Amino acid sequence: MSAAIEFRLTTTDELTALLDAVEAFGEAQDLPVKTVMTLNLVLEELVTNAIHYGAGPNGAVVDVWAELRDARVYGCVRDNGIAFNPLTARMPDTEAPIEERPIGGLGLYIVREMAHNLDYQREGAENVLKFQLSVQEG
Repeated sequence: MSAAIEFRLTTTDELTALLDAVEAFGEAQDLPVKTVMTLNLVLEELVTNAIHYGAGPNGAVVDVWAELRDARVYGCVRDNGIAFNPLTARMPDTEAPIEERPIGGLGLYIVREMAHNLDYQREGAENVLKFQLSVQEG
């Protein structure tokens, strides 16, 4: 039984294995499908951004951790990329017509809408983003 997820990625090719690990974690913890889907979406967005936009000249290393405690999923994404605080990033204007919106930013908007108690820290040469998800029925 998987009490926690601990995963390291260096390319987006490894996302499928991470998402499989999240599915197994959800089954082992008897999490509702909605919570597992939310966790998958949040992790996929954060990892993809870190690998595609934050990787330095030596490539990306992204560590993912999540566990269930007190009816909440606690998660952390740590990467070796350039300093980037997703909590201060400009959010897209979701009221603007789609054809007038610039490309980008929607993934972080989704993360900020779905996750709770987001906390960003720059620890040495690493970005560390912690978050919580409510266990959602349905």
